[in-house]
Amino acid sequence: DFLIGAYAAKHTISEGDMLVVPSKTLCGVTTETGCIYTEIIIKKENNNMNKIIKSGEVMKLKDLISYEDGSITNIDVISNDTMKFVLMAFDEGTGLTPHRAPGNAIIFALEGKAVIDYEGKDYTISAGENFRFDKNGLHSVTADERFKMGLLLVFE
Repeated sequence: DFLIGAYAAKHTISEGDMLVVPSKTLCGVTTETGCIYTEIIIKKENNNMNKIIKSGEVMKLKDLISYEDGSITNIDVISNDTMKFVLMAFDEGTGLTPHRAPGNAIIFALEGKAVIDYEGKDYTISAGENFRFDKNGLHSVTADERFKMGLLLVFE
């Protein structure tokens, strides 16, 4: 459970959920069994937050984007001049051709399975796993099955 605000409003979080908390908001975590979560703190002003993301609501990132047959879809979740967080959905067999990233990046696999070719070596990634690559690292992504991911890209 995440406790948000001065009155500790309780928000129950499950695997794959996301919660956006406004800046300068008190928050904490309680758990009976332990948990691991990723916290992204965005200090830069002038962030462009997609309107589908509501503050103080629990959501699943994978449910914010849909598949398109034979294609790749993407949605910018938040961006500014120093970073971008994007959701992507790959139909089975689709992929991104080899390219170099303009910044350091972390992939968050949300659903399905894909192969990441990074600097000439293949890595299989499945839902719940993550992968990091460096700025200018040559990489591609190919979906073995329908695959959804989040991409945090940090520009230098």
